[in-house]
Amino acid sequence: MSCIAIVLDNFIEVTDGLRAGLFIFLFFVYEPLAHTLGFTLGNYIMGIRVRKISAHAEKVNITQAYLRFTVKKLLGWLSFFTIQSNKKSRAMHDIASGTLTIYA
Repeated sequence: MSCIAIVLDNFIEVTDGLRAGLFIFLFFVYEPLAHTLGFTLGNYIMGIRVRKISAHAEKVNITQAYLRFTVKKLLGWLSFFTIQSNKKSRAMHDIASGTLTIYA
């Protein structure tokens, strides 16, 4: 979001509607969509991928991606506390959505 804000500041006339649309896209669409396509930029850099728990080679579907995203946003950092207590190191949002985070 910060990078896009910096880029938009270089243009003379950027409407509030465009700014709002980009914010909504980045906040509500980017992460779930990126997971269904393979990975987010952060996942790529860290070398991790989100996959289905039932088939580790399969990417998550859009329903799983939005469920994971929603639970993660609702629980915030609390979701990550289950990682250490789980054999497969799954966070609450992974458990709720049937996903698993693996190293690429």
